[in-house]
This record gives sequence, structure tokens and C-alpha cells, in this order.
Amino acid sequence: MTMSNRILFKEKQKFSQWWLWLIFIVIDSIFVLGTIIQIMGKQEFGNNPLSNTGLLIITGFLIILSLTFIIYRLETQITESGIFYRAYPFQKNKKISWEKISKAYIREYKPFSEYYSGRIRIIGLMSSDQAFIVSGNKGLQLVFVTGERFLIGTQKPEDMKQVLQKLGRLTESNQ
Repeated sequence: MTMSNRILFKEKQKFSQWWLWLIFIVIDSIFVLGTIIQIMGKQEFGNNPLSNTGLLIITGFLIILSLTFIIYRLETQITESGIFYRAYPFQKNKKISWEKISKAYIREYKPFSEYYSGRIRIIGLMSSDQAFIVSGNKGLQLVFVTGERFLIGTQKPEDMKQVLQKLGRLTESNQ
């Protein structure tokens, strides 16, 4: 690895919110139980039961969705040449070179009001601003020379800040 690609900061984040896992466990359990009752027990499940095929498709989809959340991770690396990030298993490593960044600072954000409340902006779905967040309320805010903004959530804001300072890349948010 060349000097410019030496990893100075590395973080892997996974979904760890207990309430999220509780929701998945409850919903998956209901549909697995319903599938067992209806297909193996030959009793209709619910007041308005699905067909066996429909029940299997929905149960399979819910299990795959749960497994996706289990294996999902947000990976962030900072090197002398730039910032690398990856939303595994959906994308390969992406690099943002320092030349494309006009500002980089750590900030506190409001996860629900900024990114979930009726104007979902995760992965740039509804705006040119993008965010990759897993949990918490702190992140690395990048402002590109084009004016676009990009937020990468972190559970290690102080470590990230120290690396940015060491590289001379940390800017104040009000500059």
C-alpha cells in the first residue's frame, strides 16, 4: 500500500438498535408461525388469509429483508488521498478525493427530522444531498466544491476529527 493509501481511520458500523431487531423478530415470527399453521397445519391463518403461495412469498421477503439488515454495514476509511465509504452489500468501495471537498467537519445531526421525516434523502433519493447513516447523531459532513453535501455517520467522531486535523482537512462548519 502506498503512503497516500495508508489507512489513518477505519470504522465499520452495523445496525444495533434493539427496537429495530424487536420489530423484525416480532413480524418475522408472526409470518413464520402463520406459514406453519396454514401450510403444515392446514388451518387458515387470520381473518382474511393469503394463499399459501402469497404467504410463502411475503414470509420469504421478510426473512430476506431481516437478513439484509443483519449483514449490512457502513464502512468508512480515511487516507491521505481521500475518504472511502461503502454500504455493504449494496456497493463497492467509493472514493472521494480531497480535491473534490471544500469543507469537512464533524457535526451533530437530527436523524429523523433531517433524513427520515417525509423527505427521505438517504443515498440521495430525493435530493442532491446524500447521507449514509446507521445509528447515532454524529457524522462527517462533507461539502463538495460543487456545493453538494454528503454526510457519513460515525460512532467515533473524536477519532475522525483527530485524523482530519492531522491531515489538515478539518474545517469549521461556519466557514
